[in-house]
Amino acid sequence: MRILKSVQTKVCVDGSLMKEYVLDEPLTESFLKFLENFGTVRYLDNLRKPYFSFEKELFISIKGFCRGQQC
Repeated sequence: MRILKSVQTKVCVDGSLMKEYVLDEPLTESFLKFLENFGTVRYLDNLRKPYFSFEKELFISIKGFCRGQQC
């Protein structure tokens, strides 16, 4: 999995940095399971587009949508 391009970067009100990236392939369920070893992964699959988030407190937060039912 590789980053193809950075879409947007902005500084939030709290001083944190938000970046959006386009990846060369969709995230898989196995990759998200792998992330569970390093922090908290949450799934919201009842939305029109399945949503996930990964958080390692005070370090990183990743949020996104899954394509179809892939995660």
